[in-house]
Amino acid sequence: MSEKLLNVTNLHISFKAKGEPVRAVTGVTFDLEKGQTIGIVGESGAGKSVLGLSLMRLLPEHTAYIPQGSIRFDGQELLELNKKEIRAIRGDRIAMIFQDPMTSLNPVMTVGDQIIEALRYHNKEKLNKARMEQRVDEILELVGIPAHRKKEYPHQFSGGMRQRIVIAIALVCSPELLIADEPTTALDVT
Repeated sequence: MSEKLLNVTNLHISFKAKGEPVRAVTGVTFDLEKGQTIGIVGESGAGKSVLGLSLMRLLPEHTAYIPQGSIRFDGQELLELNKKEIRAIRGDRIAMIFQDPMTSLNPVMTVGDQIIEALRYHNKEKLNKARMEQRVDEILELVGIPAHRKKEYPHQFSGGMRQRIVIAIALVCSPELLIADEPTTALDVT
């Protein structure tokens, strides 16, 4: 039997709107084993993106809340972690490919700098600058972008290539859990 990587139990997510709670997710429960892939489907507005953001603890603090439920990652309750503890996991052990690359990428940073940012923050392997640059080159090539383009800015790429950069950012630290929120929407057929 495989070890459980993620356990979501009776998760409820609500938003505050004019003093009234608006339920976005109600009673979601699922398990994910190491090496397993699951897909969550539903119509637009069903709460799929909200669920993904909650797993990353990226819900807006002042408007969203989780009135009940549990999110356990590798045996650890994510809802009990403080900001510093969740930042140590987010981007390293759990990563997310966001739906819209235009709002995910910083327009004033090169794409290479944006990819290397996660490596710098989560440098558990104590990589030097040259090795980090090499890792950026490898990950860009993996997603189909020539490594020499890492010095360019997001606006210099097509929508599909920007989506590939967002995928590269999510993959660069080799996360144990990858959440993909419509990752192929902007990609071309190839």
